[in-house]
Amino acid sequence: MINSLYPVSEQPQFPGIVGYYFRACATAYGDMRYTCPGINITAQYQAYGVTNAWNYLWNVTDPAIAAQGLGVTHTVELNAIFGPSNIQGSPPASYLPGGVNAAIVPVVQGYWSSFIRSYNPNTYRLAGSPVWQTQGTSLGPARLTFRTNATAMALVDQEVMRRCNYFASIASALQQ
Repeated sequence: MINSLYPVSEQPQFPGIVGYYFRACATAYGDMRYTCPGINITAQYQAYGVTNAWNYLWNVTDPAIAAQGLGVTHTVELNAIFGPSNIQGSPPASYLPGGVNAAIVPVVQGYWSSFIRSYNPNTYRLAGSPVWQTQGTSLGPARLTFRTNATAMALVDQEVMRRCNYFASIASALQQ
């Protein structure tokens, strides 16, 4: 089943950099560990009457990291949340002033500081940034998708939901 959900032939390949199954496995792991639990937990909040439940997808790619076939790495958004000069280690160059991802820093800081101040990411968000809607819509689950210069609300793709439903179906066997 997992091979049909994450077909190797449809995944980008990076010859000589990472193995043939790397991207399919990385996507499966990311879904199982981060994407699907986030969607499920937010849905459970809403199912039990918690209406202020927001979800997001951090899809801000760093050119140097993407060239290695690594995609969006776990916790890279900390560079935007706290600012690239306020974290330990070396931030990706794209988040530094003048970098291709520098503009995402004030956007995400607006949402996070707004939530801290008012328990709502929209109250004090950066002017011009989209309203961050809660996850549930009449059309299905949605989340704020952060992208370089293209942050917007988006429905969760049906293929992602199909993969998440699979992981939910085997959750007890995974002991998650």
